[in-house]
Amino acid sequence: MPSATFESPELVALFTTYTAGPHSIGAHLAQAAADAAAHDPLLVVTGTDLVLYPGAGKTPLISPTGSPPGGSRNWPPSPTSAPPSRRWPGCAS
Repeated sequence: MPSATFESPELVALFTTYTAGPHSIGAHLAQAAADAAAHDPLLVVTGTDLVLYPGAGKTPLISPTGSPPGGSRNWPPSPTSAPPSRRWPGCAS
């Protein structure tokens, strides 16, 4: 026996109001959340890399044990070969 499908016009209208387009409530909520977190730090971790983006447009800190995109024969560099402003916290001076 086929199942009966019911579509509530009220629920469809609510869903459309929340999600349909760049001026919807959902779009405004997503933009407000992105704006609120714009200056927050972000840690990006892959199988070989660690990068800390401190937020607020500051220079990212790159893990001295990660590898650059595409790999390199000269990687990893010594922890002190990077300029002090780009060294991972806790690396030897």
